[in-house]
Amino acid sequence: MVVELDGWRFSDLPEPVGLDLYRRAREEFCEYFARVEGVHAIYRYGSVTYPGLSDMDFMVVLNDDYRHRPGVEYSNPPLTTEAKYAVHHQQFFIPRRLFPLHNLLIPIFEIEHVWGSACEEPRPGEEELHLASLFLACEDVVTVFPQFLLSCLTSRQVRARYAQAQLNLITKIGALTQALLKRELPGAAEFTKLLNDLREHWFSRPVEENCGLLHRGIEEASQFISILARALADYVTENGLLPPSARRALQWGFRFGALRVIFDQKSGGLFIPSSGILKRQRLHVPLPLMMPLVWFASGRGPLSAYIRDCFEQTPPYECLAKNPAAQKIVTGKNDHCQFLIRAGIKVHVFGYFSFHSDYSRGVRTLVRLAARKAFRR
Repeated sequence: MVVELDGWRFSDLPEPVGLDLYRRAREEFCEYFARVEGVHAIYRYGSVTYPGLSDMDFMVVLNDDYRHRPGVEYSNPPLTTEAKYAVHHQQFFIPRRLFPLHNLLIPIFEIEHVWGSACEEPRPGEEELHLASLFLACEDVVTVFPQFLLSCLTSRQVRARYAQAQLNLITKIGALTQALLKRELPGAAEFTKLLNDLREHWFSRPVEENCGLLHRGIEEASQFISILARALADYVTENGLLPPSARRALQWGFRFGALRVIFDQKSGGLFIPSSGILKRQRLHVPLPLMMPLVWFASGRGPLSAYIRDCFEQTPPYECLAKNPAAQKIVTGKNDHCQFLIRAGIKVHVFGYFSFHSDYSRGVRTLVRLAARKAFRR
């Protein structure tokens, strides 16, 4: 079903399903991967708050020496059509030795062991968790969320189920930011109330009204993201968290998919246009929000190499030994990416600036050189 409303087009509308579908989907997912040699355990994380809108998230723990088994489907396992609705996206695969670091690698607030042998529980320090949360908030606010919002606002085409999930993630990053800053942010309560009402009553109100509220949520999200960006930039500055090497240039260009992010010393905030067609999706953001990228670009491993290649200039460098918490996070994420490459598992890696395990080193180098050459003109 497709809904046309005020020049906007809404597709992929959520379907009303019961909790029993999610139970069956969990069983199918576990049954499939339990048969794969080298799978050590399966965990479920997140929650199914609104059946029909929510999806299921799994973490598959693999033996440290795991190698790809012919015929195994990681991105799209052979589940029934109904189960695939509940297991809506690719899942997270991690080696057993890195499981104790999982909450430094991806954001997990609730986790449940559902199959196999339980793994050693993570015991990260408070400083490490704090920095991992700050990294996550800065990453999403300048890359994932602007890319999503710009796509909707410029094309006026919205995949409804995906859009409500992204807006829900924005409320979660908002709550995480408020916890980091230990204060309430303007507009956070109102935006969260709008999203909760949208999701809670989705199947009890007319579809056109839902699409209208989704449209409103997208426009308000673009304003709330600007508030988050300014608050995070101020926090990084006030606490002296931006590595000094980042200040040697007035601007730093960074490519994220079709989005060109400009980290600018003169930028006072983040502005996402509410309408119009952009020739190039360019986004100026405050320089302090580049903080995670500086640490990632300073690491060793495939993820750090990929991030360095996404810069339009030779990126800033800092000695990771200066910041043990950052070193632990960056090293862990590089180790995770290296494991996926060595194991032959070609899946998207959540939260890693769109890094893919099968990314071509040769193509990456050509793109980097071309981008830097264009930047110098």
